[in-house]
Amino acid sequence: MRTTTTFLLRHLASTLFLFFHVFNTHTQTIFPWNGAFGGTGVNRTYTGTAIGGITMSATIVNSENVWQDGAPAFLAAGLFVPGVGCLGIGLDNQGLLLSTDWTTNTTKTITTTITFSQSVGAVRFRLYDVNDDGFGSWNDRVIIAATDDSGGAVPVYSELSCVLGLNGTTTGSGTNTLTFTSANTQGCLCNGNNIIRVGNDVSGCNQIKTITIRYQSAVVPSNFNTPKQYIVLSDLIANCAPLSIELSSFTVEKADRMNLLKWETATETNNSHFELERSTDGKNWGKIITVTGAGTTTSPQAYMHYDADFDFTVNYYRLKQVDFDGHHRHSEIIVMDNSSIPKTVDRIVNTMGQPVDEEYKGLKIYIYTDGTIVKKIEQ
Repeated sequence: MRTTTTFLLRHLASTLFLFFHVFNTHTQTIFPWNGAFGGTGVNRTYTGTAIGGITMSATIVNSENVWQDGAPAFLAAGLFVPGVGCLGIGLDNQGLLLSTDWTTNTTKTITTTITFSQSVGAVRFRLYDVNDDGFGSWNDRVIIAATDDSGGAVPVYSELSCVLGLNGTTTGSGTNTLTFTSANTQGCLCNGNNIIRVGNDVSGCNQIKTITIRYQSAVVPSNFNTPKQYIVLSDLIANCAPLSIELSSFTVEKADRMNLLKWETATETNNSHFELERSTDGKNWGKIITVTGAGTTTSPQAYMHYDADFDFTVNYYRLKQVDFDGHHRHSEIIVMDNSSIPKTVDRIVNTMGQPVDEEYKGLKIYIYTDGTIVKKIEQ
């Protein structure tokens, strides 16, 4: 069902105000769906353009190779695909079109897994056209979950829902799984007024690594009118997403019984410093050293550090980049396997080269059988 131009513009203006008013106290970055789609058959992919050093990509898997309306595809504002959109597509709900034509099965799904190359802060997006097919033979169900860098679950919230009517539900807000199930009488009611927030505004910039959205029917679809159904995932808006640096490379290599960490930046903006962190399990991290950043510069910068005090196991490294205002972000994790290197203490000496024992107070120099030298201070 189409509406008049006047109603559409009024609807668009009011929803834009509501959607962006939520963000007016936070730095945001829009990650659009107008990038490159690839893949064939049931397995499709999406890769966006890097924004502030962060790329949004996605895998889109249809359990049955049934796609409609050119999906998966970017549906831009102002476009009206025949049969898609009760009110047309506006700026607030343009995005990823998922359209299919399953019948007789509630287990068929389209699963979209969104991944950010660098974790971001709280993310908001809209679900457009969560409804039934108008004949009671298909009810949309959309299930949303998310994870952080370590794979831990992140809470998902419904900030606004128009899923209502007979048997329509929105459940799990504030938990690890948010579910929208349209009603038998949903029809074309309010469509794009489902606003989802992943994570929390007050929890900083390192929260969201992946978002998974599963789309299916809540009832066994009948063959009535071969029901073609669809939803649209709007462009994503993330808090404080842009990196203050463009990290060109971050590597680790063995160098004279030490691990040599090197990283380079293409540009830096308000970069106070780096904290190089190490872990032996990829979950629990400790700071090795703080390295002063270059502030703001468009010239490439190179940094390095020799790590000699690592455990002889698999070691994980990452960079914590800290702005002058205290905001911070983590790099990707790199790995060095040091498990094959034997290491036992050969002798302990002081700064004069004289042998001392473990009880000695002051600077002690540990010399290992593999040639490694480690300095420690006991007070």
